[in-house]
Amino acid sequence: MPKRCIPCIGGDIKAAAIKLGDVALNDMLAKIPDCPGAREIQFCGNIKGTRPRSAYQEFVSTCMRGKNIKGFGEAPKAMKECAADWRKSKGK
Repeated sequence: MPKRCIPCIGGDIKAAAIKLGDVALNDMLAKIPDCPGAREIQFCGNIKGTRPRSAYQEFVSTCMRGKNIKGFGEAPKAMKECAADWRKSKGK
């Protein structure tokens, strides 16, 4: 099981940012926990920034799973059926 990531900022970095004197920035920094290392920053989450799946992708994924495809030869026909079902559901 992957280790849970907790975002944090080291004390030295936080102190340098606080010296800038921006009230909004100081409020945000106060909410972020300190890292064990004084000059450490730990970011969490998806660094790539991938987008969430679209409604179409979710629909087709569910549809294809329901088709019980036994090989690659059956996939194109099933995909066309799923795409047609999507168009029908959207009224196109």
